[in-house]
Amino acid sequence: MKYLIKLGSEVTIKSDAVRKNCIKLLKKNILNHLDFYQIDGILKWDWDRIVLEVPDQEDQAKIISIIKNISGIEYFSPIIDYELSEEIMSEDTKIFNEISRIAGEYFEAQIENKSFVVRIHRVWRHNFKSTDLERYVGWKLFENAKNTSVSLHNPDVSVQMDLRDNIICILTEKIKGTSWYPVGFQSNLLSLISGWFDSSVSSHSLIKRGCKIDYLFFNLWGDAHELGVKQMSYHLWSHFSIPYKRAKFISVPFDEVLWDIIKNIPSRFRAIVLKRCMLKVASQISMQYYCGVIKGDSVGQVSSQTLQNLKVVDEASEAMVLRPLVGMNKNDIMDIAREIGTYDAAAAMPEYCWVVSQRPETKAQLQDILDAEENLSKDILEKAHWNRLIQRVSDMLFSDDKTSSIPEIQQAWDEIIIDLREEERVKKSPLTQKWIEGSVWIPFYEINHTFAKLDQDKQYLLYCDKWVLSHLHGLYLKEKWFTNIKVLRP
Repeated sequence: MKYLIKLGSEVTIKSDAVRKNCIKLLKKNILNHLDFYQIDGILKWDWDRIVLEVPDQEDQAKIISIIKNISGIEYFSPIIDYELSEEIMSEDTKIFNEISRIAGEYFEAQIENKSFVVRIHRVWRHNFKSTDLERYVGWKLFENAKNTSVSLHNPDVSVQMDLRDNIICILTEKIKGTSWYPVGFQSNLLSLISGWFDSSVSSHSLIKRGCKIDYLFFNLWGDAHELGVKQMSYHLWSHFSIPYKRAKFISVPFDEVLWDIIKNIPSRFRAIVLKRCMLKVASQISMQYYCGVIKGDSVGQVSSQTLQNLKVVDEASEAMVLRPLVGMNKNDIMDIAREIGTYDAAAAMPEYCWVVSQRPETKAQLQDILDAEENLSKDILEKAHWNRLIQRVSDMLFSDDKTSSIPEIQQAWDEIIIDLREEERVKKSPLTQKWIEGSVWIPFYEINHTFAKLDQDKQYLLYCDKWVLSHLHGLYLKEKWFTNIKVLRP
Protein backbone atom coordinates (compact mmCIF):
# COMPACT_ATOMS: atom_id res chain seq x y z
CA MET A 1 0.00 0.00 0.00
CA LYS A 2 1.23 3.48 -0.84
CA TYR A 3 0.52 6.84 0.79
CA LEU A 4 1.04 10.27 -0.72
CA ILE A 5 2.22 12.73 1.96
CA LYS A 6 2.16 16.50 1.43
CA LEU A 7 4.41 18.75 3.46
CA GLY A 8 3.02 21.16 6.04
CA SER A 9 2.07 24.53 4.59
CA GLU A 10 4.52 26.28 6.94
CA VAL A 11 7.34 24.14 5.54
CA THR A 12 6.56 24.86 1.88
CA ILE A 13 7.13 28.63 2.25
CA LYS A 14 10.59 28.27 3.78
CA SER A 15 13.88 28.86 1.98
CA ASP A 16 15.39 25.98 -0.01
CA ALA A 17 17.90 25.13 2.73
CA VAL A 18 15.29 25.13 5.52
CA ARG A 19 12.87 23.19 3.37
CA LYS A 20 15.46 20.48 2.64
CA ASN A 21 16.24 20.23 6.34
CA CYS A 22 12.53 19.84 7.17
CA ILE A 23 12.07 17.14 4.55
CA LYS A 24 15.09 15.27 5.87
CA LEU A 25 13.70 15.47 9.41
CA LEU A 26 10.22 14.45 8.31
CA LYS A 27 11.52 11.39 6.46
CA LYS A 28 13.50 10.35 9.53
CA ASN A 29 10.50 10.94 11.80
CA ILE A 30 8.13 8.90 9.64
CA LEU A 31 10.53 5.94 9.69
CA ASN A 32 11.01 6.30 13.46
CA HIS A 33 7.26 6.16 14.06
CA LEU A 34 6.89 3.11 11.80
CA ASP A 35 9.86 1.39 13.45
CA PHE A 36 8.34 1.96 16.91
CA TYR A 37 5.26 0.03 15.78
CA GLN A 38 7.45 -2.57 13.99
CA ILE A 39 6.28 -1.65 10.49
CA ASP A 40 8.61 -1.68 7.50
CA GLY A 41 8.39 1.31 5.19
CA ILE A 42 10.09 2.67 2.07
CA LEU A 43 10.15 6.40 1.35
CA LYS A 44 10.56 8.28 -1.91
CA TRP A 45 10.42 12.05 -2.03
CA ASP A 46 10.17 14.97 -4.41
CA TRP A 47 10.28 18.69 -3.73
CA ASP A 48 6.79 18.97 -2.27
CA ARG A 49 5.74 15.46 -1.33
CA ILE A 50 6.79 12.09 0.10
CA VAL A 51 5.51 8.71 -1.05
CA LEU A 52 5.44 6.02 1.66
CA GLU A 53 5.14 2.36 0.71
CA VAL A 54 4.33 -0.29 3.33
CA PRO A 55 3.55 -4.00 2.96
CA ASP A 56 -0.02 -4.68 1.80
CA GLN A 57 -0.75 -6.91 4.80
CA GLU A 58 -0.39 -4.00 7.24
CA ASP A 59 -3.62 -2.66 8.76
CA GLN A 60 -4.50 0.52 6.85
CA ALA A 61 -6.40 2.03 9.79
CA LYS A 62 -3.29 1.61 11.96
CA ILE A 63 -1.04 3.23 9.34
CA ILE A 64 -3.44 6.16 9.01
CA SER A 65 -3.57 6.69 12.80
CA ILE A 66 0.25 6.73 12.92
CA ILE A 67 0.69 9.22 10.07
CA LYS A 68 -2.00 11.55 11.46
CA ASN A 69 0.09 12.09 14.59
CA ILE A 70 3.33 13.02 12.80
CA SER A 71 3.83 16.79 12.77
CA GLY A 72 5.00 18.45 9.55
CA ILE A 73 2.34 16.82 7.34
CA GLU A 74 -0.43 18.99 5.83
CA TYR A 75 -2.45 16.07 4.50
CA PHE A 76 -1.93 12.55 3.20
CA SER A 77 -3.82 9.98 1.21
CA PRO A 78 -3.76 6.27 0.47
CA ILE A 79 -3.10 6.09 -3.29
CA ILE A 80 -3.42 3.73 -6.21
CA ASP A 81 -0.87 4.54 -8.89
CA TYR A 82 -0.64 3.61 -12.57
CA GLU A 83 2.27 3.97 -14.96
CA LEU A 84 1.35 5.34 -18.39
CA SER A 85 3.24 3.68 -21.25
CA GLU A 86 5.44 5.55 -23.74
CA GLU A 87 2.79 5.03 -26.41
CA ILE A 88 0.10 6.66 -24.30
CA MET A 89 2.42 9.51 -23.32
CA SER A 90 3.14 10.23 -27.00
CA GLU A 91 -0.24 11.95 -27.56
CA ASP A 92 -2.33 14.18 -25.32
CA THR A 93 -5.55 12.54 -26.52
CA LYS A 94 -4.32 9.13 -25.44
CA ILE A 95 -3.28 10.53 -22.06
CA PHE A 96 -6.72 12.10 -21.55
CA ASN A 97 -8.56 8.92 -22.55
CA GLU A 98 -6.42 6.62 -20.40
CA ILE A 99 -6.74 8.82 -17.30
CA SER A 100 -10.49 9.09 -17.91
CA ARG A 101 -10.71 5.29 -18.13
CA ILE A 102 -8.78 4.88 -14.85
CA ALA A 103 -10.93 7.49 -13.11
CA GLY A 104 -14.09 5.82 -14.39
CA GLU A 105 -13.11 2.41 -13.03
CA TYR A 106 -12.61 3.79 -9.54
CA PHE A 107 -15.12 6.66 -9.25
CA GLU A 108 -18.15 5.95 -11.48
CA ALA A 109 -19.94 3.82 -8.86
CA GLN A 110 -19.10 6.36 -6.14
CA ILE A 111 -20.66 9.34 -7.94
CA GLU A 112 -23.93 7.70 -8.95
CA ASN A 113 -26.83 9.83 -7.66
CA LYS A 114 -24.30 12.32 -6.26
CA SER A 115 -22.58 15.54 -7.27
CA PHE A 116 -18.85 15.56 -7.94
CA VAL A 117 -15.86 17.69 -8.88
CA VAL A 118 -12.54 16.69 -10.47
CA ARG A 119 -9.26 18.02 -9.05
CA ILE A 120 -6.00 16.92 -10.69
CA HIS A 121 -2.60 18.11 -9.48
CA ARG A 122 -0.08 17.98 -12.33
CA VAL A 123 3.72 18.26 -12.15
CA TRP A 124 6.25 17.89 -14.96
CA ARG A 125 6.31 18.90 -18.61
CA HIS A 126 3.08 18.25 -20.44
CA ASN A 127 1.55 19.97 -23.43
CA PHE A 128 -1.73 20.67 -21.66
CA LYS A 129 -3.03 22.44 -18.56
CA SER A 130 -4.42 20.79 -15.46
CA THR A 131 -7.78 22.46 -16.03
CA ASP A 132 -8.00 20.96 -19.53
CA LEU A 133 -7.47 17.47 -18.10
CA GLU A 134 -9.97 18.09 -15.28
CA ARG A 135 -12.67 19.17 -17.73
CA TYR A 136 -12.13 16.16 -19.96
CA VAL A 137 -12.16 13.63 -17.10
CA GLY A 138 -15.19 15.33 -15.58
CA TRP A 139 -17.05 15.22 -18.88
CA LYS A 140 -16.35 11.47 -19.29
CA LEU A 141 -17.47 10.73 -15.75
CA PHE A 142 -20.64 12.79 -16.21
CA GLU A 143 -21.33 11.01 -19.47
CA ASN A 144 -20.92 7.48 -18.11
CA ALA A 145 -22.16 7.63 -14.50
CA LYS A 146 -25.86 7.36 -13.68
CA ASN A 147 -27.84 10.32 -12.40
CA THR A 148 -24.84 12.45 -11.42
CA SER A 149 -24.15 16.18 -11.46
CA VAL A 150 -21.20 18.54 -11.22
CA SER A 151 -20.71 20.87 -8.24
CA LEU A 152 -17.53 22.93 -8.19
CA HIS A 153 -17.97 24.35 -4.71
CA ASN A 154 -19.91 21.84 -2.60
CA PRO A 155 -19.64 18.37 -4.17
CA ASP A 156 -20.63 15.11 -2.53
CA VAL A 157 -17.55 13.41 -4.00
CA SER A 158 -14.18 14.98 -4.82
CA VAL A 159 -12.28 13.09 -7.53
CA GLN A 160 -8.67 13.66 -6.46
CA MET A 161 -5.81 12.63 -8.77
CA ASP A 162 -2.11 13.43 -9.11
CA LEU A 163 -0.17 13.31 -12.39
CA ARG A 164 3.62 13.40 -12.18
CA ASP A 165 5.42 12.74 -15.47
CA ASN A 166 3.97 9.38 -16.57
CA ILE A 167 2.58 8.29 -13.16
CA ILE A 168 -1.09 8.94 -12.41
CA CYS A 169 -2.29 8.45 -8.81
CA ILE A 170 -5.80 8.16 -7.44
CA LEU A 171 -6.10 9.70 -3.99
CA THR A 172 -8.64 7.39 -2.39
CA GLU A 173 -9.13 9.58 0.71
CA LYS A 174 -7.69 12.96 1.64
CA ILE A 175 -6.84 12.97 5.35
CA LYS A 176 -5.84 16.06 7.31
CA GLY A 177 -2.46 15.83 9.05
CA THR A 178 -0.98 17.62 12.05
CA SER A 179 0.78 20.23 9.85
CA TRP A 180 3.36 22.66 11.36
CA TYR A 181 6.95 21.35 11.66
CA PRO A 182 8.60 17.95 12.18
CA VAL A 183 9.87 17.13 15.68
CA GLY A 184 13.49 18.21 15.98
CA PHE A 185 13.07 21.37 13.92
CA GLN A 186 13.25 23.43 17.14
CA SER A 187 15.23 23.04 20.36
CA ASN A 188 14.40 21.51 23.76
CA LEU A 189 11.71 22.80 26.10
CA LEU A 190 10.65 21.74 29.60
CA SER A 191 6.90 21.27 30.04
CA LEU A 192 5.31 21.49 33.48
CA ILE A 193 2.85 18.60 33.37
CA SER A 194 0.22 18.03 36.04
CA GLY A 195 -1.89 15.50 34.16
CA TRP A 196 -4.75 17.97 33.81
CA PHE A 197 -6.20 19.07 30.46
CA ASP A 198 -4.12 22.23 30.08
CA SER A 199 -0.68 20.70 30.56
CA SER A 200 -1.17 17.89 28.03
CA VAL A 201 -2.61 20.23 25.38
CA SER A 202 0.12 22.85 25.89
CA SER A 203 2.80 20.16 25.55
CA HIS A 204 1.21 18.85 22.37
CA SER A 205 0.88 22.32 20.86
CA LEU A 206 4.66 22.83 20.98
CA ILE A 207 5.47 19.30 19.85
CA LYS A 208 3.55 20.31 16.69
CA ARG A 209 5.89 23.28 16.32
CA GLY A 210 8.83 20.91 16.11
CA CYS A 211 10.06 21.25 19.71
CA LYS A 212 11.64 18.43 21.69
CA ILE A 213 9.72 18.22 24.95
CA ASP A 214 10.80 16.88 28.35
CA TYR A 215 8.24 16.60 31.15
CA LEU A 216 8.57 18.09 34.63
CA PHE A 217 6.18 16.83 37.30
CA PHE A 218 5.82 18.20 40.85
CA ASN A 219 4.65 15.31 42.99
CA LEU A 220 2.15 16.52 45.58
CA TRP A 221 0.16 13.34 46.25
CA GLY A 222 2.44 10.31 46.03
CA ASP A 223 3.06 7.46 43.59
CA ALA A 224 -0.54 7.02 42.47
CA HIS A 225 -0.70 10.57 41.11
CA GLU A 226 2.75 10.26 39.56
CA LEU A 227 1.80 7.05 37.79
CA GLY A 228 -1.13 8.74 36.06
CA VAL A 229 1.03 11.65 34.92
CA LYS A 230 3.74 9.27 33.70
CA GLN A 231 1.16 7.43 31.61
CA MET A 232 0.01 10.71 30.09
CA SER A 233 3.60 11.73 29.31
CA TYR A 234 4.23 8.36 27.70
CA HIS A 235 1.07 8.76 25.62
CA LEU A 236 2.21 12.15 24.33
CA TRP A 237 5.66 10.82 23.51
CA SER A 238 4.59 7.51 21.93
CA HIS A 239 1.93 9.14 19.72
CA PHE A 240 3.50 12.46 18.73
CA SER A 241 7.17 12.66 19.68
CA ILE A 242 8.80 9.26 19.09
CA PRO A 243 11.75 10.72 17.10
CA TYR A 244 12.92 12.47 20.28
CA LYS A 245 14.21 9.27 21.80
CA ARG A 246 15.91 11.00 24.73
CA ALA A 247 12.70 12.53 26.11
CA LYS A 248 12.87 12.63 29.91
CA PHE A 249 10.36 12.56 32.75
CA ILE A 250 11.58 14.54 35.76
CA SER A 251 9.76 14.08 39.06
CA VAL A 252 10.30 16.56 41.89
CA PRO A 253 9.01 15.59 45.37
CA PHE A 254 6.90 18.57 46.40
CA ASP A 255 4.69 17.30 49.22
CA GLU A 256 6.86 18.92 51.90
CA VAL A 257 6.85 22.20 49.98
CA LEU A 258 3.04 22.08 49.82
CA TRP A 259 2.85 21.31 53.53
CA ASP A 260 5.14 24.25 54.28
CA ILE A 261 2.97 26.58 52.17
CA ILE A 262 -0.24 25.46 53.89
CA LYS A 263 1.26 26.07 57.34
CA ASN A 264 3.00 29.37 56.69
CA ILE A 265 1.28 31.24 53.82
CA PRO A 266 -2.04 33.10 54.09
CA SER A 267 -4.80 31.20 52.34
CA ARG A 268 -5.41 33.84 49.64
CA PHE A 269 -1.77 33.72 48.49
CA ARG A 270 -1.22 29.96 48.50
CA ALA A 271 -1.92 29.15 44.85
CA ILE A 272 0.34 31.98 43.67
CA VAL A 273 3.16 31.00 46.03
CA LEU A 274 2.87 27.33 45.04
CA LYS A 275 3.12 28.22 41.35
CA ARG A 276 6.07 30.51 42.02
CA CYS A 277 7.84 27.73 43.93
CA MET A 278 7.27 25.33 41.05
CA LEU A 279 8.52 27.90 38.56
CA LYS A 280 11.65 28.61 40.61
CA VAL A 281 12.64 24.93 40.49
CA ALA A 282 11.64 24.64 36.81
CA SER A 283 13.70 27.73 36.00
CA GLN A 284 16.72 26.32 37.80
CA ILE A 285 16.52 23.11 35.74
CA SER A 286 15.67 24.94 32.52
CA MET A 287 18.57 27.37 32.68
CA GLN A 288 20.96 24.44 32.55
CA TYR A 289 19.49 22.38 29.73
CA TYR A 290 16.49 24.04 28.01
CA CYS A 291 15.46 27.09 26.00
CA GLY A 292 12.41 27.70 28.15
CA VAL A 293 9.51 26.40 30.24
CA ILE A 294 5.99 25.53 29.04
CA LYS A 295 2.95 26.24 31.22
CA GLY A 296 -0.70 25.57 30.51
CA ASP A 297 -2.11 28.87 31.82
CA SER A 298 -5.02 30.59 30.09
CA VAL A 299 -5.81 34.21 30.97
CA GLY A 300 -8.65 34.46 33.46
CA GLN A 301 -9.46 30.75 33.50
CA VAL A 302 -8.97 30.54 37.28
CA SER A 303 -8.23 33.16 39.91
CA SER A 304 -4.49 32.52 39.90
CA GLN A 305 -4.37 33.18 36.14
CA THR A 306 -5.36 36.83 36.01
CA LEU A 307 -2.83 38.96 34.14
CA GLN A 308 -1.63 40.54 37.37
CA ASN A 309 -1.11 37.15 39.01
CA LEU A 310 0.63 35.69 35.95
CA LYS A 311 3.01 38.64 36.01
CA VAL A 312 3.79 38.05 39.69
CA VAL A 313 4.31 34.31 39.08
CA ASP A 314 6.69 34.98 36.17
CA GLU A 315 8.85 37.19 38.39
CA ALA A 316 10.02 33.94 40.01
CA SER A 317 11.61 32.67 36.79
CA GLU A 318 14.84 33.54 35.07
CA ALA A 319 13.92 31.23 32.18
CA MET A 320 11.62 32.11 29.29
CA VAL A 321 8.04 31.06 30.07
CA LEU A 322 5.85 29.97 27.13
CA ARG A 323 2.05 29.79 27.47
CA PRO A 324 0.64 28.41 24.18
CA LEU A 325 -2.92 28.29 25.57
CA VAL A 326 -2.97 31.83 26.93
CA GLY A 327 -5.84 33.02 24.71
CA MET A 328 -7.89 29.80 24.56
CA ASN A 329 -11.07 28.98 26.46
CA LYS A 330 -11.63 25.81 28.47
CA ASN A 331 -13.98 24.15 26.00
CA ASP A 332 -11.47 24.51 23.16
CA ILE A 333 -8.73 23.04 25.35
CA MET A 334 -10.91 20.09 26.32
CA ASP A 335 -11.86 19.48 22.68
CA ILE A 336 -8.17 19.26 21.77
CA ALA A 337 -7.59 16.89 24.69
CA ARG A 338 -10.25 14.61 23.18
CA GLU A 339 -8.56 14.78 19.78
CA ILE A 340 -5.11 13.87 21.11
CA GLY A 341 -6.38 11.13 23.43
CA THR A 342 -5.65 12.66 26.84
CA TYR A 343 -9.19 13.67 27.86
CA ASP A 344 -10.18 10.59 29.90
CA ALA A 345 -6.89 10.50 31.80
CA ALA A 346 -7.04 14.25 32.51
CA ALA A 347 -10.64 14.04 33.76
CA ALA A 348 -9.53 11.55 36.42
CA MET A 349 -6.60 13.69 37.61
CA PRO A 350 -6.77 15.76 40.82
CA GLU A 351 -6.04 19.48 40.85
CA TYR A 352 -4.48 21.26 43.78
CA CYS A 353 -7.27 23.86 43.94
CA TRP A 354 -8.10 22.73 47.47
CA VAL A 355 -5.01 24.50 48.80
CA VAL A 356 -6.70 27.77 47.79
CA SER A 357 -9.28 29.46 49.96
CA GLN A 358 -12.75 30.32 48.72
CA ARG A 359 -11.62 33.93 48.21
CA PRO A 360 -8.17 33.76 46.55
CA GLU A 361 -6.26 36.90 45.62
CA THR A 362 -6.84 37.98 42.01
CA LYS A 363 -4.62 41.08 41.95
CA ALA A 364 -1.57 40.07 43.90
CA GLN A 365 1.20 42.57 44.51
CA LEU A 366 4.73 41.26 44.17
CA GLN A 367 5.93 42.75 47.45
CA ASP A 368 3.07 41.12 49.38
CA ILE A 369 3.99 37.74 47.90
CA LEU A 370 7.69 38.23 48.63
CA ASP A 371 6.86 39.16 52.23
CA ALA A 372 4.71 36.03 52.59
CA GLU A 373 7.44 33.82 51.12
CA GLU A 374 9.81 34.94 53.86
CA ASN A 375 7.86 32.58 56.15
CA LEU A 376 8.75 29.49 54.11
CA SER A 377 11.38 27.12 55.43
CA LYS A 378 14.86 27.88 54.18
CA ASP A 379 16.39 25.60 51.56
CA ILE A 380 13.15 23.63 51.11
CA LEU A 381 13.12 24.29 47.35
CA GLU A 382 16.80 23.43 47.04
CA LYS A 383 16.13 20.13 48.80
CA ALA A 384 13.24 19.33 46.42
CA HIS A 385 15.41 20.24 43.42
CA TRP A 386 18.27 17.95 44.42
CA ASN A 387 15.91 15.07 45.22
CA ARG A 388 14.42 15.07 41.72
CA LEU A 389 14.33 11.79 39.82
CA ILE A 390 15.00 11.59 36.07
CA GLN A 391 13.82 8.79 33.81
CA ARG A 392 13.72 8.22 30.06
CA VAL A 393 10.11 8.32 28.91
CA SER A 394 10.76 5.45 26.51
CA ASP A 395 11.97 3.29 29.41
CA MET A 396 8.96 3.81 31.67
CA LEU A 397 7.13 0.60 32.50
CA PHE A 398 3.70 0.59 34.09
CA SER A 399 2.50 -1.94 36.62
CA ASP A 400 -1.01 -2.37 37.94
CA ASP A 401 0.31 -2.75 41.50
CA LYS A 402 0.14 0.95 42.37
CA THR A 403 -3.24 1.55 40.79
CA SER A 404 -5.11 -0.79 43.15
CA SER A 405 -8.05 1.09 44.58
CA ILE A 406 -8.89 1.94 48.15
CA PRO A 407 -12.18 0.43 49.45
CA GLU A 408 -15.00 2.99 49.56
CA ILE A 409 -18.00 2.84 51.87
CA GLN A 410 -21.02 5.07 52.32
CA GLN A 411 -21.62 4.60 56.03
CA ALA A 412 -19.32 4.55 59.07
CA TRP A 413 -19.81 1.82 61.66
CA ASP A 414 -16.99 1.09 64.09
CA GLU A 415 -14.34 2.94 62.07
CA ILE A 416 -12.82 6.27 63.10
CA ILE A 417 -13.46 9.06 60.58
CA ILE A 418 -10.50 11.26 59.74
CA ASP A 419 -11.72 14.61 58.39
CA LEU A 420 -9.05 15.84 55.96
CA ARG A 421 -10.58 19.24 55.22
CA GLU A 422 -9.07 22.56 56.19
CA GLU A 423 -10.24 24.17 59.42
CA GLU A 424 -12.35 26.88 57.78
CA ARG A 425 -14.23 24.29 55.71
CA VAL A 426 -14.80 22.08 58.74
CA LYS A 427 -16.33 25.04 60.60
CA LYS A 428 -18.46 26.06 57.63
CA SER A 429 -19.72 22.55 56.87
CA PRO A 430 -19.20 20.24 59.88
CA LEU A 431 -19.83 16.52 59.81
CA THR A 432 -23.30 15.31 60.76
CA GLN A 433 -23.88 14.72 64.48
CA LYS A 434 -23.88 10.92 64.14
CA TRP A 435 -20.31 11.04 62.76
CA ILE A 436 -18.77 13.77 64.93
CA GLU A 437 -18.32 11.55 68.02
CA GLY A 438 -16.30 8.99 66.10
CA SER A 439 -14.10 11.39 64.17
CA VAL A 440 -10.80 13.21 64.39
CA TRP A 441 -9.64 16.23 62.45
CA ILE A 442 -6.30 15.89 60.67
CA PRO A 443 -5.96 18.29 57.71
CA PHE A 444 -4.82 16.67 54.47
CA TYR A 445 -1.44 18.39 54.53
CA GLU A 446 -0.60 16.65 57.84
CA ILE A 447 -2.10 13.17 57.38
CA ASN A 448 0.89 11.64 55.59
CA HIS A 449 3.18 12.70 58.42
CA THR A 450 0.94 11.90 61.41
CA PHE A 451 -1.00 8.74 60.46
CA ALA A 452 1.73 6.44 61.77
CA LYS A 453 1.25 7.93 65.27
CA LEU A 454 -2.39 6.77 65.44
CA ASP A 455 -3.52 3.51 67.03
CA GLN A 456 -2.88 1.01 64.22
CA ASP A 457 -5.22 -1.59 65.75
CA LYS A 458 -8.19 0.53 64.70
CA GLN A 459 -9.79 1.04 61.28
CA TYR A 460 -9.94 4.52 59.73
CA LEU A 461 -12.10 6.24 57.12
CA LEU A 462 -10.67 9.19 55.18
CA TYR A 463 -13.17 11.94 54.37
CA CYS A 464 -13.11 15.18 52.37
CA ASP A 465 -15.55 17.19 50.27
CA LYS A 466 -13.68 16.05 47.18
CA TRP A 467 -13.38 12.29 47.51
CA VAL A 468 -10.49 12.34 45.02
CA LEU A 469 -8.27 13.91 47.68
CA SER A 470 -9.10 11.28 50.32
CA HIS A 471 -8.61 8.58 47.70
CA LEU A 472 -5.14 9.88 46.78
CA HIS A 473 -4.04 10.08 50.40
CA GLY A 474 -5.43 6.59 50.94
CA LEU A 475 -3.30 5.30 48.08
CA TYR A 476 -0.27 7.14 49.46
CA LEU A 477 -0.72 5.51 52.88
CA LYS A 478 -1.29 2.14 51.27
CA GLU A 479 2.05 2.52 49.48
CA LYS A 480 3.56 2.91 52.97
CA TRP A 481 2.07 -0.51 53.90
CA PHE A 482 -0.87 0.76 55.96
CA THR A 483 -3.86 -1.55 55.42
CA ASN A 484 -6.35 -0.20 57.96
CA ILE A 485 -7.78 2.59 55.78
CA LYS A 486 -10.86 3.10 53.63
CA VAL A 487 -12.51 6.10 51.99
CA LEU A 488 -15.83 7.47 53.23
CA ARG A 489 -17.89 8.53 50.25
CA PRO A 490 -21.46 9.16 51.43
